[in-house]
Amino acid sequence: MPYAGAIHKQAILSHILDHKDYQELEQMAFYMTNEMKTETLQKLLSERRFDIIEDIVPIFNRKHRDLIVDVFASSTFTEETAEWIENFIPFFDKNQINRLRESIIKNKEEKI
Repeated sequence: MPYAGAIHKQAILSHILDHKDYQELEQMAFYMTNEMKTETLQKLLSERRFDIIEDIVPIFNRKHRDLIVDVFASSTFTEETAEWIENFIPFFDKNQINRLRESIIKNKEEKI
């Protein structure tokens, strides 16, 4: 993979995402461009595949992690969401954690 050109990497990524062959994605993760990472993350977030995102979250930059925070912040807060947030907290910075905290508080206030 490290020697494949951008066109070949994109073709492989498209195949992986189209066929949902996410085990292969982990092997490719460290060789993706930022654009490929964004495409992958958006696809996984749309499918709510937090299990796969959790496996490759170290490759994502702050912008990518902001996308994850946005999904959590806009989600209805449930026990399942809380578990996923807990798994991702070590990868978020202070600002991202504060945004999540504020959205959780707002969500709870709306339920009252």
